[in-house]
Amino acid sequence: MERMDKTKLTLDDQFILEEKVIPTAKKWMLDFGFSNPLFQHGLDYVTKWGAENDHDISRRFEEYVSDQRMRYSNERKENDI
Repeated sequence: MERMDKTKLTLDDQFILEEKVIPTAKKWMLDFGFSNPLFQHGLDYVTKWGAENDHDISRRFEEYVSDQRMRYSNERKENDI
């Protein structure tokens, strides 16, 4: 996914992004399970705007990446059998 550049937004749009959109996306990542569409939607926005390393969700993001790696590994093992 291509990262977006906040500096290309108007100041009003930057405010909306930083004060409304990103916090809502983070909340969805914290409140919902990995397979929930709202978690996925929040993840998309957070990574699109480069906020996945923010201190409040970095651990959750790492858990998601670890979960995805484990699922991929398990799927490969099942297909090899």
